[in-house]
Amino acid sequence: MSAPESSLYDRVGGQAYFVALDDRFCEHVDGDPVLRPLYPADLGPGKANLAGFLARYRGGPPDYSERHEGRRCRRARRVRRRGGGDADDRTA
Repeated sequence: MSAPESSLYDRVGGQAYFVALDDRFCEHVDGDPVLRPLYPADLGPGKANLAGFLARYRGGPPDYSERHEGRRCRRARRVRRRGGGDADDRTA
């Protein structure tokens, strides 16, 4: 019997990896003149959500799913926020 395959979450180092990935993403958005206007002035509140989402769907703890179960409007909000043209290319 072989050992169970580890999740991507475990292989990359757990939650710390996804928090660091989210930090890099927010730094990029903050410095991009095309993307920056598409996001709220304070990127902080969304950071925990993004890191939690990425971690959960890569095999991490169910925290994000438990907090956001039933919220299916995320994509609609993202599409509504897109600015067209160059911004679409950067968010796709």
